[in-house]
Amino acid sequence: MDNLYNSKLIVFSLALLYSILFLNFGLSTYMLNGPPILIMDNTKNCAGYAFSPFIVIDESAPNDYFYTIARHEYQHYMQQAVLTPITFALSYLSEFVVFDKLYDKNIYEIEAYSKQNDGLEFNVFNLETFSIERVIYSP
Repeated sequence: MDNLYNSKLIVFSLALLYSILFLNFGLSTYMLNGPPILIMDNTKNCAGYAFSPFIVIDESAPNDYFYTIARHEYQHYMQQAVLTPITFALSYLSEFVVFDKLYDKNIYEIEAYSKQNDGLEFNVFNLETFSIERVIYSP
């Protein structure tokens, strides 16, 4: 064991690995217990996306379409919370790379599309107003 402790490369590699795992499981723990952090931004190529505890929605999205986008991304938020962000990213990417599936055949997208108008109400932490807001379905 002394050989391991004396190798700076091994100690650094293990410290980096443990830090990444700590961050991964820490984010997952937050996501299972806390609201997503909502950011309104110019996303250019998409209506919105979810990345770890953040849900980013295009600021130019129409108000009557906001719930649909937010609910779709909230489903991805919950997928990441359960699988952990790293496992979700690897699994999501493997749908494209390994299984050669198109975007609309991706199992995570199929699930998110099936939930996007289901009427679920949920809280988000709006980063612009620094307040918890309720996202409510209004058909």
